[in-house]
Amino acid sequence: MSLVGPKPPVSDILIETLAFAEGRFLSIHPFLDFNGRVARMLLFALLYRLNLPPVQLVPDEKDRQGRIEYLAALSKADNLEWQPLISVWKRRIDKG
Repeated sequence: MSLVGPKPPVSDILIETLAFAEGRFLSIHPFLDFNGRVARMLLFALLYRLNLPPVQLVPDEKDRQGRIEYLAALSKADNLEWQPLISVWKRRIDKG
């Protein structure tokens, strides 16, 4: 019997928490510059600590629609509307 196998799916509450962490951190813009970079470092650290695989946090430059959806989701998160950013995170985890 092998203990190696597929990891269990990531829970919805964990995905919601990751979306909340990203949305709130970016909404406060704690630094004059490099907020996006610091946010990505924070998120990579969270993924690592939670034993989750790294994911692509920013859509590829060629993915115009993905960038539009991501920026719209961040804008909605500024108004505490979390579902679009949660959807972005679900896609990130599924691709990872």
